[in-house]
Amino acid sequence: MIIIKKNSMRKISIAGLSVLFVLFTACKSGDKKSDDKLSADALKAKADSLYTAVIDEHDAGMVGWMKIEGRQTQINSLLDSIAKLPAKAQSSLADLKAKLNDANTALSNAYKEMDVWMQEMNLDSAANDLETRLRYLSDEKLKGSKITEMINSSVQKADSLLKVKF
Repeated sequence: MIIIKKNSMRKISIAGLSVLFVLFTACKSGDKKSDDKLSADALKAKADSLYTAVIDEHDAGMVGWMKIEGRQTQINSLLDSIAKLPAKAQSSLADLKAKLNDANTALSNAYKEMDVWMQEMNLDSAANDLETRLRYLSDEKLKGSKITEMINSSVQKADSLLKVKF
């Protein structure tokens, strides 16, 4: 039979509790590292998703952007035709001519905005700082959405004017 004195028992209990505390703390520390990794993985996944959204927005804008020059050619041809008409006929088409000029300006502005956005965009921006990258990509997605809307609306305006029969 083993006889343990009270002081020895206390020392063993304190030592046991200390070991349990150290193990518990180590496990909690491991959980924090795991949480940090999950957090970093979640940020990376969100950044990847935003990157894809920016590319998708770019591609959507390009569909309309590629139509702009053709619409401008058509508008300019129509404006040239109006300019060759007798003065009275030109006068009666003054409202249409103004609308065509406005549409042409809107097309030019949309084309320019897309061109500037594509040149200034840096999709590799802040690759090593996920929070900064998320802000950058969010801003770029917003810019892209506005530009795509500008492109689509200017092309739609031009299309509706080019269908006018006079």
